[in-house]
Amino acid sequence: MKKVFVSLLLLWTLVIGACGGDGSTSPIAGAGTGTGTGSGTGTVTDPAYFVSPNGSDTNAGTKSSSPFATLDQARAAMRGSTTKTTYLLAGTYTMRAALTLDSADNGESWLAYPGQTPVLDGNKAVNVAIQVGGDNITIRWLTIQNFTECGIKGINVSGLYIDSNTIRYITSTPVDGGQASVELGGSIKKGKITHNLIYGAGYAGIEVNAEWGDDISNLLIDMNEVRDTCTVADCGGIYVMDRSHVNTGVTITNNVVGNHGSATNQGVGIYLDDEMSNATVKSNLVYGTGNWDFLIHGGDHNTFTNNIFDISKVPSLGMYEDITHTTSATPLTNFGMAGNTFQCNIVYSSSAPPAALWEYGNDGLALKGWVIAKPAVSSNIYWGTNGSLPNTGAIVDSSPAVADPRFVDPAKADYHFKSGPPTSCVFLPVDLANVGPLPH
Repeated sequence: MKKVFVSLLLLWTLVIGACGGDGSTSPIAGAGTGTGTGSGTGTVTDPAYFVSPNGSDTNAGTKSSSPFATLDQARAAMRGSTTKTTYLLAGTYTMRAALTLDSADNGESWLAYPGQTPVLDGNKAVNVAIQVGGDNITIRWLTIQNFTECGIKGINVSGLYIDSNTIRYITSTPVDGGQASVELGGSIKKGKITHNLIYGAGYAGIEVNAEWGDDISNLLIDMNEVRDTCTVADCGGIYVMDRSHVNTGVTITNNVVGNHGSATNQGVGIYLDDEMSNATVKSNLVYGTGNWDFLIHGGDHNTFTNNIFDISKVPSLGMYEDITHTTSATPLTNFGMAGNTFQCNIVYSSSAPPAALWEYGNDGLALKGWVIAKPAVSSNIYWGTNGSLPNTGAIVDSSPAVADPRFVDPAKADYHFKSGPPTSCVFLPVDLANVGPLPH
């Protein structure tokens, strides 16, 4: 697919269609659906190993015509060889346990054979599809479905590249997190989660948990479509946490997050939890059901810009909340929440407007006499078709603009502009032509 770069001053290059059926048809223009079974037309890296549900582990596995039968055999072959690429041919791989990749698997690539769709199926009986503990591992173009906790799980890894996968029906019924369609934990460095299609998740779509002593550095979450998540608990379509308060270079850009739970389970579109700071949240679209489109909990110096937030099906736009766990078994420090900004975003609603767009949680610190800094909110564009959106409450916009963005059909989740966006603030160029899996 040819990439198309356009300016949001001309067109929001994204079409969202109505979600229907089991969600297998992607509503994003140009996004892959993970259903192809052709013979493959792309380029295959040589040398490589090959695996197929119709293969045999007695084969050499070095040609697509004589593949291994199991992922474990391909892993063993790569561990004993300088060849570090395995192609999965089309078919369903019924998993009885996770494919575990540790330091012995550093540098491996697990790829779908060009033009084909291998499906890893947990039959709702296996916790995790792929467990990663090694570095510089690539997972691309796979379809992962019917697991009970995680599709792909990485712990203390560097250089993990998760790209163009379809991950669906991860049931996940967690008591306190640790489960998601894509779940990363511990110290995560130089990670990329890009171009994935994720839907039908009981818990989070993409979740990154950094506890005390962990470090998130240079993490990119980009061009993913995440929808129909957070059906069972408080979570985020995209969720990132940094309790160590040391992360650098976390970027959440060009993602589409739709239907991220409900008001009763406090579903959030983009969730920056427990001191997640210094994150860039830019050029994303959040729409559909949930409780808030975004949430900032205790973090500082987070930047929200160039995003579209459709709040038609959520009670309010966002939650801005302090950290109050200072005397618990897991203490968190109050860093003041300085430097958070919310500028040049579009906020749209077709429902009756809420009393206030922002919810502000400062009760815990106020009781201690502590103060947190409110975000700098300015130059955003607001439009309500069923009443003017309010600029009242604890957090207000210092220079709001009221302007119709003239979306083509937001009721059907089509956020094209009919004649370019409002011009009260300048949207930067963005590429959304390739949200979701890229062809291969």
